[in-house]
Amino acid sequence: MSVYTPVTAEELEAWLTRYAVGALVEQTPIATGIENTNYFVTTAKGRFVLTLYERLPRTSCRSIST
Repeated sequence: MSVYTPVTAEELEAWLTRYAVGALVEQTPIATGIENTNYFVTTAKGRFVLTLYERLPRTSCRSIST
């Protein structure tokens, strides 16, 4: 199982408002993987992969917006 951090639709919708990706249509947990939490995220403007790094130091993370 690779969903270590559950994300509700409400939490994801709030997070997505910071990016120009459109409204949340669907989120699907990705069941494979060994270290991080991953979701397929479908919005009004496309499909994305959301990765929550479980062990990466915060200083190594950056946010990317398209």
